Amino acid sequence: MKGVILCAGEGTRMRPLTYSLPKHLIPIANRPVIEHILGTLNQAGVTDIGIVVGPTTQISFQNALRDGSSLGVRLTYIVQDDPRGLAHAVSC
Repeated sequence: MKGVILCAGEGTRMRPLTYSLPKHLIPIANRPVIEHILGTLNQAGVTDIGIVVGPTTQISFQNALRDGSSLGVRLTYIVQDDPRGLAHAVSC
């Protein structure tokens, strides 16, 4: 099954935490938030996942998650160059 996680926002309401990390990479219980999300999706049978990221955070996500195989999922990174809301992110 396929899924999409929207991670392209700037996280301005979570500052100062998001000055150095995208909000989905902030650790909770010693793991980035997105790892908890990916684990839950994997348990639900969603194994092919697209992650919509912004152009400035793409490298951070790729360095943290790689191809997702260590988490039991297959990841594709989708860059949303211009943040135009949720509907636009899903259409990317």
